[in-house]
Amino acid sequence: MGGGTQATDQVEQSVDVGFDHIDTAQSYRNESETGQGLRESGVPRTELWITTKFSGFKDVDSSIQDSLNNLGIGYVDLYLIHHPGLALGNIPGLWKKMENIKEKGLLHFLLPL
Repeated sequence: MGGGTQATDQVEQSVDVGFDHIDTAQSYRNESETGQGLRESGVPRTELWITTKFSGFKDVDSSIQDSLNNLGIGYVDLYLIHHPGLALGNIPGLWKKMENIKEKGLLHFLLPL
């Protein structure tokens, strides 16, 4: 998926023809455009499955909040670690932080390691 208006148009068109899963990531640098496409589609948030990924630009707590703000949503369905190296040798510590994010309701599903 491209960036800018291309990403917005692609997301909107995909949702309009029945796609219900959107997969994005911070490192794709198109979460804002993806969110705009979701809003322009008019499909209720509850009818979509949205996945994004922790890309290590900031700590995981700031990163999930940035993603939610960029996407214009209150939660993601699935939040993934984009690359194991991002855990900086502390996958259990990062995982615990992700569990805390889930407990806050900012992410709905967390797949076990």
